[in-house]
Amino acid sequence: LTEKEEIKVLFALDVDKENRSIEVWGPYYNDETSLEEIDNVWRYILDSNFNRYKVLFFINKENKIAIDFVDHYLKCNKQGEHVDLVYKLKEKIEKHESIKNVKVMEKEYSENIVTIHNNLFNGSYYNGENLFLNLKKEGAKLYILEHDCFGEIGYLYCEKSDEDQEVYIDYIGIDLKYQGRYYSEVLIYHLLKSVDRNKYKYIRTCVNSSNNRALNMFGKVNFDIEYTNLLYTLKI
Repeated sequence: LTEKEEIKVLFALDVDKENRSIEVWGPYYNDETSLEEIDNVWRYILDSNFNRYKVLFFINKENKIAIDFVDHYLKCNKQGEHVDLVYKLKEKIEKHESIKNVKVMEKEYSENIVTIHNNLFNGSYYNGENLFLNLKKEGAKLYILEHDCFGEIGYLYCEKSDEDQEVYIDYIGIDLKYQGRYYSEVLIYHLLKSVDRNKYKYIRTCVNSSNNRALNMFGKVNFDIEYTNLLYTLKI
C-alpha cells in the first residue's frame, strides 16, 4: 500500500505451492499507518487464490502493531519464539580441532540423511527428500558428516545468497544416537572455514528461544543474537 509514492504497508511472502504454506514477513508500516490499512492489504492477499494454505507469520518481538494485528485482529495461534543469530565473517575463527575419524563430505543423495532429517524435523517446511531436490537450486548446499565407525551421522543444510552476501543455515541435524558429542560444531566450523569471505559477509540462522543447547552451541562459535521473532500460524 502506497501513498504519494511512499510505502505505507508492506508484506513479504515466501509461497510454497507444493506444501501449500506461506511464510509471511511483516507487516511493515510507517508511523501513520492504521490497523485498518494493514487489514486492507491482507485482504488483498487473501483474494490471491491462497485457499487452504497454512500461513506462518514471523514478527519481530518489538513490532507491537504487527503483533496486535496477528494476535487480536486475525486471532492467529502463537506457536513460539525464535532467536535470529548472526556470525560476521570478518571475525577471526578460533582454532578448532576436528574430532578423530570424522569428515565432512558432499553427496547427491543419502537415504540415511533423509531418515535422520525426517525423524528430527517431522512436519517441517522441508522433508528429507526436499533437501536433496533443493540441491538443484543455485546456492543450496548440503554437508554430510560421516564417521569411520558409525557411517553418516548428521548433516548441515544451508542456502547461499550472493545478492544479500549471506549464508543461511536452515538445518543442522545429528542422529539422536550421537547427539551431545560436539558433532554439530564440527559441521559449523567446516562451514565457517569453507565459505568464501570475499563473497559473503554473514552467516545467519534461527533457533527456538527455548532450545538452550543450540543457543549455547552457536554462542560458543561466536554467533550473536540479532533479534527475536514471534511465530504465529493461521489456516486460510
